[in-house]
Amino acid sequence: MRRPSRGGTSAVRQAGSREAKESDLSRWAWAVVALLVLVFFYPITFGKVFLTPDSVAPAGFARVALDALQNRHVYALWNPYHFLGMPSFGSLAFVPYVYPLDPVFGFLNKTLHFPDLTWLLTHYLLLALSMLALLRALGASTEGATLGALTFALTPNLVAVGVFGHGSQIMTAAYLPLLVFLLDRFVRRGSPLALAGFALAAALQLLRGHVQIVFYTWLALGGYALFQVIQGLREGQRGAVVRAPVGLLVGLLLGFGMSAFLYLPTHEYAKLSVRGGGEGGGAGLDYATQWSFHPREILTFAIPSMFGFGGRTYWGSMPFTDYPNYMGIVPLALAVYGAMRWRGRVRWYLLTMAVAALLMSFGKHFQPLYALLYFHLPFFNKFRVPVMILVLVQFATAALAAFGLTRALERGATAKGKDVDPGALWMRAGVLSGVGGVAVVALLHALSGAIETAATQSRPSFSTDLARQAIDMASLDAIKSGILLGIGCIAIALARRGRMRRVTAAALVLTVTVVDLWVIDRKIMDAQVGSPQEYAEYFKETPEVTFLKSDSTLFRVLPMDPHDSRLAAYGIASVMGYHPAKPKLYQAFADTAQIMSSLDILRFLNVKYVLTDGYIPKDTPGFTLRHDGEVKVYELDGALPRAYVVHRLVPVRNESVALAMIRTGNFHPTHEALWTGPDPLPPMAEPSQPDSVRVIRYDRGRRAHDDPSGGLPDSRRRGRPRRAQDPLPLRASRAPSGDPDFHRIARAHGRAGGRGSDPPAPSRGPAGPRSGRACGRIARLKALVIIPTYNERENLPELLRRIFAEGLPLEVLIVDDNSPDATGAAADALAATDPRVHVMHRPGKMGLGSAYVAGFRYAIEHDYDAVFEMDADFSHNPDSLPEFLRELENADLVVGSRYLHGVTVVNWPLKRLILSYLANVYCRVITGMPIKDATGGFKCFRRQVLESLDLSHVRSDGYGFQIEINFKAWRKGFRIREIPILFVDRRAGESKMSRRIVWEAAWMVWRLRVLDLLGAL
Repeated sequence: MRRPSRGGTSAVRQAGSREAKESDLSRWAWAVVALLVLVFFYPITFGKVFLTPDSVAPAGFARVALDALQNRHVYALWNPYHFLGMPSFGSLAFVPYVYPLDPVFGFLNKTLHFPDLTWLLTHYLLLALSMLALLRALGASTEGATLGALTFALTPNLVAVGVFGHGSQIMTAAYLPLLVFLLDRFVRRGSPLALAGFALAAALQLLRGHVQIVFYTWLALGGYALFQVIQGLREGQRGAVVRAPVGLLVGLLLGFGMSAFLYLPTHEYAKLSVRGGGEGGGAGLDYATQWSFHPREILTFAIPSMFGFGGRTYWGSMPFTDYPNYMGIVPLALAVYGAMRWRGRVRWYLLTMAVAALLMSFGKHFQPLYALLYFHLPFFNKFRVPVMILVLVQFATAALAAFGLTRALERGATAKGKDVDPGALWMRAGVLSGVGGVAVVALLHALSGAIETAATQSRPSFSTDLARQAIDMASLDAIKSGILLGIGCIAIALARRGRMRRVTAAALVLTVTVVDLWVIDRKIMDAQVGSPQEYAEYFKETPEVTFLKSDSTLFRVLPMDPHDSRLAAYGIASVMGYHPAKPKLYQAFADTAQIMSSLDILRFLNVKYVLTDGYIPKDTPGFTLRHDGEVKVYELDGALPRAYVVHRLVPVRNESVALAMIRTGNFHPTHEALWTGPDPLPPMAEPSQPDSVRVIRYDRGRRAHDDPSGGLPDSRRRGRPRRAQDPLPLRASRAPSGDPDFHRIARAHGRAGGRGSDPPAPSRGPAGPRSGRACGRIARLKALVIIPTYNERENLPELLRRIFAEGLPLEVLIVDDNSPDATGAAADALAATDPRVHVMHRPGKMGLGSAYVAGFRYAIEHDYDAVFEMDADFSHNPDSLPEFLRELENADLVVGSRYLHGVTVVNWPLKRLILSYLANVYCRVITGMPIKDATGGFKCFRRQVLESLDLSHVRSDGYGFQIEINFKAWRKGFRIREIPILFVDRRAGESKMSRRIVWEAAWMVWRLRVLDLLGAL
């Protein structure tokens, strides 16, 4: 064997030593990045929060909605407190626990007492660390990747996004480098695990709910896939050519599939919002481009205060986003160098993406490109704030800076001979940077007059003093940028000359960058930091709120600040509020009717109180001062109720004509309604007695019935019955209940067509299992007990005797599935001797669910007012029937519960008891139903509940059937009450329980949840 030479051994050792050092450095890089992110955000690391308007405003509705979720197990799908009501889920205004990590952060906050903003800090860490992993995978050195990761995570624009309450935006952006990394891993290696991770990351990003950042991320991913295809074709890598588009398509489809329950309702609502009211169903080109980035503000990439810095000193062209899109002067210079000198072709992808995103951010300032995308790129017209796409510029700049530093620290890389100084260029650049900073200051002061003029003309309230202050800030920034860039360039020059270790030079460049970004980020963060106690103070009940809460009537208010959303935290409805995707019909109405200045329209919108910070002149008619404090509360006389009846319809061609009539004052809401429906008009008649509207419930359901007589109301117009689908001349709207989410349901009680008033409801008698006090309302009910049977012959005679022994106005329908033991024949014999017994024969064993559905149809066809479900095996005690009917006075569905007060089950095997109990817990957790025994089969319905259900779509059986019926009734807003029952296992016969029934129920709850979210119940 040949022994290696001494020189060869030395080379191997040196190579191994370099690899070991690189590995150690790489491990340190992860720790350095994580530590610096924690240090940068030290206020929230140590429990502080941000007290900015946008961080507090959404919490108004969220507070009452979360309270309902935790205490009532109700997921708020509707927000009645802003405008005239709007969807909360479909508009992405309230989507708790949709994001799978939310429960984790909740556990960390509440159980382990982590800081309140742990969720925000975690996503900044995710952004930084995934950027580090991506840059290392793309070939950047450890030093370069560390610089790129910190540059992107600590970019002032992204910091401002988190500080100012746009958490969903930064949380969504955090997945951008991770998605590119996982797609790159799949394209290069074909790893199924990488593809699965890519799909999961895509789903998590989608579930954060910031659609616009997701859209921009997908543009970046599409560009990267295209880059990989081109690269693969050039290099003959067929695998990459196939995997890039396939991985992208499959991963994004899987990600969307996992999040479709959120995005399908969002897509539907978008059509009804201001985001769908413009050209081609978009946001409207003028509206969408209001937040366009002006090309001149590219200067802030180098001098952050060139146009002032936030708040009152900003004089640029952006309406609200008044902080600079600065990325650090050293990373910017290194990015330019990396774009020119990095050997890897990925620089072309990054450079192309940065330029394209920058041009798109110009919006109305580069109209040809933006209009082309607006009208032809799918979904692009839904978005506003073009400047938001600069996140891709910042991502590309950080990545190019990493490659630039990697290339710059390659010692002697540019030398072509022994006499060439490899650091000379960088040394000259360092000197010129310092000189350039001074030159920029001189130029700013030489042009100060023109700058002051431009600044004061840009904004009406911008003074000359503010303009001078902005110039002074820009001058300081120019000096700082020059010095810091000079230090960075000199450090690189020394490293290239071999006079400074590469790691030391990289550390100096990193330090300069961190100091640079620290100064800018601290100016953004420090003014907004507060304690959780100060945050809670924002929602401290003020005197005017106490006064408004004391009014138990239904009303809305006109707040002082049109964007004030704080009142929602107390269940007070406002005709104003803020949401970036408010309902477009409301916006059109508000613009037309001029809500803020029209008292008649305010009265029409049920505005009872107007809040002011000063006194309204005493001679102003229509106002009465009700609360005199720091905030004055005036009552507006003559506010119309939330719902009332009119008897005149005015036909108009469409909504535009209706709005025109309102604008011209030709609409009189007190006694007429505008009708945009089809001809002919529904028949109308003046009532013989005054009409009235009574609110019977606030709930999230879709419909309710007021039934003061105990039966079904029979309102009539012109002598014909009013069917459910007939249009009502009823002016109704959404309203709060003190409960957070919910549709107010009102009904017009007809006193029309000569019909007299309904009799008043009798008072409720004392409870008792055999109360012959089952009279009054109960006596007037026509009730049917449905009993499915299969081999129940020996139970049937005694069961019927017990049912009729109660003396109630009950009839029984036996639904027999051709029982082999001749139960059907026994039932026929009983029916022949008792007209209260009816029998339905079916050809074979078709299942419990279909038996009840058949019975429900029978009950509806024969006009029964109340319908029972009951087993034939005596597990359901007939003695409880009167209690069901009594509870039905104040409910639409009464459920007999085995678990309402502990466990009231006798003779069940422990295994089955545990299975049943846990099944109900499982059902409550998944569906959110506030029913402790959702699988029980002893219950009583009002007929209108069954009429509202589409029985043809009920497919489940056993436990699943009971869950499905309960869930659909609950989601439709019917009143559900549980009463305790004693459940005794069957006395005779055999149980129908099977494994199939259990599995059906397990899957049923998920099916119901998904269908509900999709609005397909």
